Amino acid sequence: MIWFDNRRLEKELVAGNVSDQDGSKYLLANMIVFVILPYFPGERYLNYSMTIIQFVVDIFITVLLVRVTFDINMNGDNKDYFKRFLGLYFVATIRLGFYIFIVLIIYELTSHFLEGLIVVAKIAKHIVLLILEIGTGITYYFMLKNSFRRVNHKVS
Repeated sequence: MIWFDNRRLEKELVAGNVSDQDGSKYLLANMIVFVILPYFPGERYLNYSMTIIQFVVDIFITVLLVRVTFDINMNGDNKDYFKRFLGLYFVATIRLGFYIFIVLIIYELTSHFLEGLIVVAKIAKHIVLLILEIGTGITYYFMLKNSFRRVNHKVS
């Protein structure tokens, strides 16, 4: 099971070296990640409007992501969509999670430093976090869309 290298997984998918058993491992890994994530602590937004904005953006990106990747796959070789989606989705999650972790460390250090120098409004922190979350969703969309294009371009 490939954990971090998108290009390697793309090559394995193009070559047909990812079995249904591998696909089931990616499905299991995805499900475990989604079970664990809500238990991580984090600040929530001050008001419901920011939560609603994030919810609507997340739903929109998810629907668009599934539709676009399905269309790319259908217009390519039209094979193994779920295996490809789950594998590429998992690797993108691990990769993006690593980069988000680094960004959040920098954010927390900067936030902590600035709070010592100036008064930072809590709403400003929440707006920055909302922008980071939306940016993460958009980045995620483009990572998967581009992976599907590379996999389907090589087989066309």
